[in-house]
Amino acid sequence: MAKITFVVPAYNAEAYIERCLDSICSQTDPDIRIVVVDDGSCDNTGAVVDAYAERDSRIKVWHQSNAGLIYARKQGLELVETDYVMFVDADDWIEKTTAEVLREVVEETSVDMVVPSIYYAFDSHVEPHSVPLGRYEGREYFEQLMVEQVPHYVSSALYRTVLFDRVPWDVFSHLYMGEDLALNIFLASDGLSVVTLDRELYYYYQNPGSMSHVNYEKIAKVYDALDMIRDVLQEKGLLESHRQQMDFLYYLHGIHYHGIMPFQRNYQVRRKLRERWQEQNITIYDNPIYRNFAKAQPLSKKIFMWAYRCGFHVNYVLGAVVMPVFNWIKKR
Repeated sequence: MAKITFVVPAYNAEAYIERCLDSICSQTDPDIRIVVVDDGSCDNTGAVVDAYAERDSRIKVWHQSNAGLIYARKQGLELVETDYVMFVDADDWIEKTTAEVLREVVEETSVDMVVPSIYYAFDSHVEPHSVPLGRYEGREYFEQLMVEQVPHYVSSALYRTVLFDRVPWDVFSHLYMGEDLALNIFLASDGLSVVTLDRELYYYYQNPGSMSHVNYEKIAKVYDALDMIRDVLQEKGLLESHRQQMDFLYYLHGIHYHGIMPFQRNYQVRRKLRERWQEQNITIYDNPIYRNFAKAQPLSKKIFMWAYRCGFHVNYVLGAVVMPVFNWIKKR
């Protein structure tokens, strides 16, 4: 019978960790294991998770000096003794049937990875983000990752634990943004058997405090992850056959999410991201993957993308001036 360990990296998560652990401890399938890695928290996180471990023998706690998310995950894996593992971020939580559903899938299919649908959880509401039910073999999942047709999150997915034995953790350790995409592409490039589920099991908390601290230096680190993906493809002889896909990933993660859409309205951040994007010398507008992506966007996003193509300042004014005024009028 397949068993699952939930690994929870935690850093200064005192405000959220109880909600996270309560959701895991209350699973309808009680035969689970839980590993919490306290990554050098400066608040009361360590004491909270120790108290949980005293009450629940399924929980192991590891305290360490702050080493970052990737090394916290790596340390958690070293304590995993089950065939399957799922990472849960400390400010997120899961449905109470998650372990039961995932166990049934792997016992029926023996796949390497299960990717459920998710919720984006805000303070006032949740928004479902569904993926279609499907099964992928060989490099099929890799191909879908390269064009952003399947989720790339490490948290929320179930993995066969031995998959991580081949991960070069020292290479991944310096990544700050885009590490999930890079890790999953690395794993999938060798071929995986994957099932995607059209059932939401994981709640991604959209923490407004975290989002407000995003700056250019942090956002620009996504290029480290993109460069790593390019190097992985080059090493495995996949880059030339996936040049258009790689260019699209540079566009999507390097500029679209943070430099075009109005989430990040800071002028200097947008300007510097544009400069970094221009350094890539990528001609994206004739890329068929980009064109299909653009066609599928709602009208509001198409307008922002069109404005950016017309000029940086056209897009900036639209995002920084017009949209706030429009939103203010809507609330009146």
